[in-house]
Amino acid sequence: MKRTLRQLTQLAALLLLEITPPCAPSSAQVSLDDPRSPLDLVRRISLLGVSGRVDHMAFDAGRDQLFVMEIGNGSVDDIDLASGTVAGRITVVL
Repeated sequence: MKRTLRQLTQLAALLLLEITPPCAPSSAQVSLDDPRSPLDLVRRISLLGVSGRVDHMAFDAGRDQLFVMEIGNGSVDDIDLASGTVAGRITVVL
């Protein structure tokens, strides 16, 4: 079966999201404003048209990209972290 580049990209993104290990749950909640927080807010990037929950994320350090799985939409957003924009959206039709 011959696959297009778009289909291969979709498959790769879904596989990447499936093999990314989940973060361990934490019982302590600390706001970003709290000096004890290990996190620094660098930028906010709006994800337009997201309904439902965000389920998984995968980070590609070599390309400075973040892939965000939007389970309610059945889609994956490709975030370009250098520009702070959504580079594209992969919609999965099941």
